[in-house]
Amino acid sequence: MGHGAAVARDPLQRTPVVRCVPEGFAAYAKIFHPIFDGPSKDKRVPWCELAERSGIEFHPGIDARFFCEGLAEPVWPKHLTRPGRLDPVTCRVLADILAPFTLNQRCWFYYGGPSINPFEERLYSGELEDAMSVLEEPGVTSLPEYWWPEDRAWCVNSDDDFSFTLIGGSADMIRRSLDSGELEAVSVTPNTRIDWFSDLPNSRRQFRLIAESVLAGNLSLGLAARAMHGLRFYANPEFAAILKPFLEIARETWSLPIGAVRDLWAPSALVASDAKVQKIEAAYRKKALQSCRDIVRLSASGTK
Repeated sequence: MGHGAAVARDPLQRTPVVRCVPEGFAAYAKIFHPIFDGPSKDKRVPWCELAERSGIEFHPGIDARFFCEGLAEPVWPKHLTRPGRLDPVTCRVLADILAPFTLNQRCWFYYGGPSINPFEERLYSGELEDAMSVLEEPGVTSLPEYWWPEDRAWCVNSDDDFSFTLIGGSADMIRRSLDSGELEAVSVTPNTRIDWFSDLPNSRRQFRLIAESVLAGNLSLGLAARAMHGLRFYANPEFAAILKPFLEIARETWSLPIGAVRDLWAPSALVASDAKVQKIEAAYRKKALQSCRDIVRLSASGTK
């Protein structure tokens, strides 16, 4: 792409914006892919509104998976945006914003991975509006992964693993993207985290809610351990050390019925398995309760 240098590998698998869009642009933005209020997809719900509904913090690193935690309607998870390419409606809006910064230049459209059937890489070129028409090419199943103009004044990236599109360009171009009433976009920097575990504010909230439920006697250690295990990749080193008792409980009870899966077990079999779960929980109870108190304390202090 011509901008910037290679980004060193992070052993913690943290992914910054510049892993997907080259450094060197004056400004960057993150465009959230649509979320719809129902299967008909005729009403788009802004991420910021959905965050407010579900009681979580809206910020540049927000993860759509946390929406489900605070919503009572069981249909919501079905209509959360699917990771992958930009949708056609948003693509047209973005292309209109890019047009004054492109003029009549030739543009390039790169495809790779599951957007091509069969799996292969392809590079197309044409005018800016051809970002949409490439969909008519044989084997193309989505919009491009990357697109950019001949002079490389901007770059657009939509990764299969993410529910957002990244753009880099001039300050004026990014400002127009942020001010557009048809895009839901936020400003980011080259070093803003964009990996699946970048939503630190809402992961801390979730850790705290689990810990508080345990301390209040509303959640068993076994169920809490399963939940903590699912969140473990969000934990920074300090939190990771605190989680050890719960990760041990999860490891030792993984083959035993805890939660809703108990309904699938015969009552006679549950007697023996429940005794094992209770024994394991008792062995770690003291350390686990202290972990819960530490989680609540650190969450309140704003530790990242």
